[in-house]
Amino acid sequence: MRRARRSPELIVILVYAAISVWSLPWYPAVHSDEVWLASLTRAMIVERDLAATEDFFAITPRHPHAIKTLYHVVQMPFLAVSFSHIGARLPSALAMIGAVWLLYSLLRRLTGNVTVAALVALAFGLDPQMLYIGHLARQEALVVAATVAAVRVAASGTLRAPLWAGLIVGLTIFIHPNAFIAAAAVVPWILVPPRHFAVRGETFVAAGAEGRAGLAGIAGRIGLFITPITAFAIAAVGLSILIDPGFIGHYSSFGAAVGVGDSGWQRLFRLRSFLGKVITRNQGTYYLPPVTPQLVWGAISVSVAPVLSFLRDRHRTDGPFALAPVLPLLSVLGVATALFLIGKYSPPSAVFFFPFLYLGTGIAAGVLLDSGIRGSAGRGIGARGIARYGGYLVLCMTLLLPLTSGIYELPRWFAPRGSLRSYTAYRDAINQALNQTDSVAPPVNTRVLGNLNTGFALPPDRLRAYRDLGAIPPGADGALAAYLEAEEIGIVLFPREELDLIYRMRPVWNDLYGNPSRFYPQLVRTLAERGKLIATIPAPIYGMRLFRYLDSETATVEVYILKR
Repeated sequence: MRRARRSPELIVILVYAAISVWSLPWYPAVHSDEVWLASLTRAMIVERDLAATEDFFAITPRHPHAIKTLYHVVQMPFLAVSFSHIGARLPSALAMIGAVWLLYSLLRRLTGNVTVAALVALAFGLDPQMLYIGHLARQEALVVAATVAAVRVAASGTLRAPLWAGLIVGLTIFIHPNAFIAAAAVVPWILVPPRHFAVRGETFVAAGAEGRAGLAGIAGRIGLFITPITAFAIAAVGLSILIDPGFIGHYSSFGAAVGVGDSGWQRLFRLRSFLGKVITRNQGTYYLPPVTPQLVWGAISVSVAPVLSFLRDRHRTDGPFALAPVLPLLSVLGVATALFLIGKYSPPSAVFFFPFLYLGTGIAAGVLLDSGIRGSAGRGIGARGIARYGGYLVLCMTLLLPLTSGIYELPRWFAPRGSLRSYTAYRDAINQALNQTDSVAPPVNTRVLGNLNTGFALPPDRLRAYRDLGAIPPGADGALAAYLEAEEIGIVLFPREELDLIYRMRPVWNDLYGNPSRFYPQLVRTLAERGKLIATIPAPIYGMRLFRYLDSETATVEVYILKR
């Protein structure tokens, strides 16, 4: 009997894990950020120092800090086994498996309906946006899992739940600064008195300020939640200052560069622009999955769930649905508010809306299937029957929309090992080109100038990234030649189509490499005068990384040896 009760949970996890593992190597295409973070983790391993900085930057100022160190520590054992995009992605994949399980557990508690919990959790995991984040070797998947874990703890109905939820969110500060977004999303669940999360058959006994519904109780719960978060934040800042005495100024400068210091009106305009880009899927080099139907359906669900709860029979309002239907909506508003206050709208940040959109749909389905709508006592199908059919419709739509998007989107990215679109094939082609020898070949240990997405093909400290060239002083003719000489760069991996497009369209894409006029004309001249082309690698995905032009049949990476 015990095993039977757990079987839906097991099926959900196995189905999601199987699809995740199958698509992990090729969905989505490897992004430069993945190589960036993995290379930094490797630098920490090689130097045995958590304060190490990226080895692919030579002239770009880098300032270490303690924030994100936990993520690198988590990633270390996986990269120690295999420095590859698969090894780098495994922490995110495991975190998302945990998030799916936690969402199932949370929905089962809030709705009391195993079927609703299982189907909605599966739809959540298989949504292209969530599958994407679960495969991206960045911190978002871990923060999402921590957020859902904190909400699940908050909904446990225990008096110390706010403290444990605060510990989870506080620890997340050492994964990513977006822990602030997680905190804003969890706060509505902390405000609810524990007795409102007591499921049928359980008895809750209020004791102390935490158990009361008044202002004293709210203050007590908020205090328990904020205290560990504040302690972790102070620890993160303190450790960062120990690593870098100028941390405050350096981090403030970084924040100003990405819009943190913008005015309220500017932030509001950029928030609208950010949401528009998520819908239109137009944002630099980031892959943005098709999410418009899920966003619309989720927004409708989280808005309707509180109304459905209000229409329930009065005697049912003291059960698990008492306040839960309004909480996903408040969490969505909390995420939007946190993004606005931070002012940094990174495309992957859109993922923080999704757990609560799916929670809203699950709760709406649970309310309808619970058949407690007022007026349900009449004969015939009545309100009760209509409500149940409505619940089934909500479940079908919740499953259909992400699965339809996935069926449409996943085949586009499917790339067997031998395909030109495969990252493994791209990496192998680079290795083969670099291993070629002839009379003008440079020493084996010469450094390589290339895109960050080539990093998994190269050993430590051999790559110098194009991003570094943005730090070349403006108007300094000959500065690139001096850079190539100082860094002992003898090989150039040249994505001609991409760099030419960025240069022609400047300043539209200046945020990728800085102002390309500082280095691109000098680089073209240097390759014409001193370069010997030894290979041209077809690279429809990795030779043209701008999403708008991605999958270009003409995109290549030219491999040059620089003559001395």
